[in-house]
Amino acid sequence: MGPAGGLLEKALGEAGIEPARTYRTNVVKHFKYGEVRGKRRIHETPNRTEIRECRPWLLAEMALLRPTVLVCLGATAAKAIFGPSFRVTKDVASRWTARNWRTTTTGPSAGWRRLTSSSGR
Repeated sequence: MGPAGGLLEKALGEAGIEPARTYRTNVVKHFKYGEVRGKRRIHETPNRTEIRECRPWLLAEMALLRPTVLVCLGATAAKAIFGPSFRVTKDVASRWTARNWRTTTTGPSAGWRRLTSSSGR
């Protein structure tokens, strides 16, 4: 788990949500790496084709697990659920469907970047 995942774990705990009672997955099942910063490889954002091609796996996970709450963390997840034109910074989306409640927010990596840039790390 990277620093953003650690931040997500901490946030879940602070919100009173036991991380072990959650299921977390990635919309795109592979990572492509861009630049290297020290020992860290920086992930590149998946493109529309990669999101579309991985969607059957995401839908299969959702069909199997049947979540009552689905939280999209970041733009890639939100675009996979709400459509390719979705913008986290512009489109606030929370809606009930027949089976679950879906909402979106910025991802933990965005929080990590804000945290580390403001603390000078």
